[in-house]
Amino acid sequence: MIKNLSQDSNYLPGGHDVDLKNWQIPLGRECKALNSWFVIQEYGVEGIRKHLRNYIEAAKVAEDIITADDRLEMVVRRDLSLLIFRVKGENANTDRVIKKLAKNKKIFMLGSNLNGKSIIRFTPGSYVDGHTNIHEAFRILKSYLD
Repeated sequence: MIKNLSQDSNYLPGGHDVDLKNWQIPLGRECKALNSWFVIQEYGVEGIRKHLRNYIEAAKVAEDIITADDRLEMVVRRDLSLLIFRVKGENANTDRVIKKLAKNKKIFMLGSNLNGKSIIRFTPGSYVDGHTNIHEAFRILKSYLD
């Protein structure tokens, strides 16, 4: 928190002393610090860690679904809860699935391009009910692959 809310420039040399001005709630930053403070007060540091770990675990479930399907491939390594994958083969295969996903109102996956490859970006929005929503999202996606 001190590093993120620090008002010191990273290009200026500085000591390792703790500057107490960085521990206050700087209201001049569009109340971002105030929002952070309220979240910390509501959930506590352990509550925030637990919440983030649940999202990361949900992403691992989705990653396992992707790697288990021979028609899909991970493009880059999972980063926290962001998954970037594609349909194997030509870009047209992934583009076709992206168009169908855009019309579906039940799930939200974004299409994009990365290094000349069409990709699909997915972040689990919730992790409740034993990840049934993630399984449902990939059931719908896999129906577009057939």
